[in-house]
Amino acid sequence: MEDYKRRMLIEFQDLENKCANLSSFIISNLKYEQSSNEIQLLLRNQLRYMEGYRQCLYDRIMLTVTKEEMEEFDNEVKKD
Repeated sequence: MEDYKRRMLIEFQDLENKCANLSSFIISNLKYEQSSNEIQLLLRNQLRYMEGYRQCLYDRIMLTVTKEEMEEFDNEVKKD
């Protein structure tokens, strides 16, 4: 697999985790609820833009990474 494809897959995984963590923070963290409206708005905007970027990466992956390359990557990740 070409390096740029591997980097894209790694970046997608990382972004997936970051989106999940930020979403969880927004939904259930007292610090979020105690933040000012401006901070809450910025955090929600940040999540929305991160999700948009994640979708863009997903679309690029679907267009450029083959099923075999995806399986190869998944096997590498399982080894780590």
